Amino acid sequence: KFKGEKTLVAFAAGMLCLNIGVGVISIGVMAGLYFIFRYVSLAAIGSALFAYLFSIIAIDTKWVHKLVLCCAVLVIIEYRKNIVGILKGTESKFRYRKDAIAIFDEL
Repeated sequence: KFKGEKTLVAFAAGMLCLNIGVGVISIGVMAGLYFIFRYVSLAAIGSALFAYLFSIIAIDTKWVHKLVLCCAVLVIIEYRKNIVGILKGTESKFRYRKDAIAIFDEL
């Protein structure tokens, strides 16, 4: 069974190994979506779908498209319950334990 964080790391590493451009772009999209929405699951799915679309544009090999699509489907399957929670409004956003400003006050 897949676990969320391990799925993300495996997806990112796989995209980097497959094509450095697709990997870097998908990690950038994941980071951007995460910082905007604060949902890891939403960032992972958005990144996986973007990686598939970008692979179609950037890579000419059909088997690579199918491989990236399979990876994207696995990511979607992993986070399907979280997306249902987001749509229902029951999924909590990621929050840091301490406020960012409070961290600097302790220094």
